[in-house]
Amino acid sequence: MDMKYKLGVLGKGIFYSLSPKIHNLFAKKSNIDIEYEIYDIEKDSLTFIDNFFKNGGHGLNITQPFKEEVGKFYNAPPSNILFKSDNEIKADSVDAEGLFTDLFKKNIKINSDTRILLLGLGGAGISIINSSIFSKCNFVVWNRSKSKYKNIQREFLEFKNNYDKKIDLVVSCVSEMNNEISEIILNTKFQEFAHIYDINYKNKTNTHYKKISLKKNVSFNSGEGMLVEQAALSWMRWFDNKPDTADVKVIIQNERI
Repeated sequence: MDMKYKLGVLGKGIFYSLSPKIHNLFAKKSNIDIEYEIYDIEKDSLTFIDNFFKNGGHGLNITQPFKEEVGKFYNAPPSNILFKSDNEIKADSVDAEGLFTDLFKKNIKINSDTRILLLGLGGAGISIINSSIFSKCNFVVWNRSKSKYKNIQREFLEFKNNYDKKIDLVVSCVSEMNNEISEIILNTKFQEFAHIYDINYKNKTNTHYKKISLKKNVSFNSGEGMLVEQAALSWMRWFDNKPDTADVKVIIQNERI
């Protein structure tokens, strides 16, 4: 290992991030020397990014609240990865692909008949609903601010209390629970083998959704698996090599790092 690659994750209030552990496991498997840091900042993400790459940075993951402003600056969708291509910094989102891959590996089937209730239209929510991967699914959407609906680039239904078709999958992209969201889930009619997927991990929302899933007799998953799959997709952008994720998921799940 002749060179150490400077990597990291940029966000606000992300001291809990599992990304360094995941990427260091990938580095060990790939025999690549890295330095992966958590960069927890309040603001000025674009200034930080500029300095990071000027000072030898190789790649960055981006999380909230900076996904949308980073994507806009680089003429991309809300972005969670920055990488170099032809000596230029490029932005992209691997939220949708990471989610889809984890769903597939959990044997949660997605097809043209799948009805998805999407909660929250931050960077991840927008990336998921606008992605070609989920383009054939039927989306019902709830967001606190209705102005966010203008960012959706496909047909969808706004969630109403009288929505009576059964849902196959709930994808929650909200960072906090409130009474309105709880009521929405409790009033939702689910298919027999439905699922709730909270893209958060180590978040209070996990506890709320777990309780609701037991009441509604549906399965529940938090977002560690999606995070690992996103990390592998990031690694592929940075090093042209996608690591296997199965053993890393087991380690993360068992908290034995």
